[in-house]
Amino acid sequence: MIPTGSRVRVRKPKRPGHLRLPNYVVEKCGIVVCCYSIYPCAEDIAEMRPPRSQRLYAVAFDVETLWGNSSVDSVVVDLYEHWLERDDSSKVEL
Repeated sequence: MIPTGSRVRVRKPKRPGHLRLPNYVVEKCGIVVCCYSIYPCAEDIAEMRPPRSQRLYAVAFDVETLWGNSSVDSVVVDLYEHWLERDDSSKVEL
């Protein structure tokens, strides 16, 4: 489990297909806002595979990190745990 407040980086997909992963957050860093619970992975269900159980996180991204706009706003995206990796080296502030 990734603790709330942790810095994370979104992994780059290794395969094409139905992904619950917005392209604009790929390889970007954000902050975990909360972990909702464990759910069946929607990507597996969409591809008719037995679903893995995955934690679902709310991750906040600074608008400037995503689109280069100078802004104090952030965007919160719901992401499955397998897309996230801890990134303690990055400097992310929201």
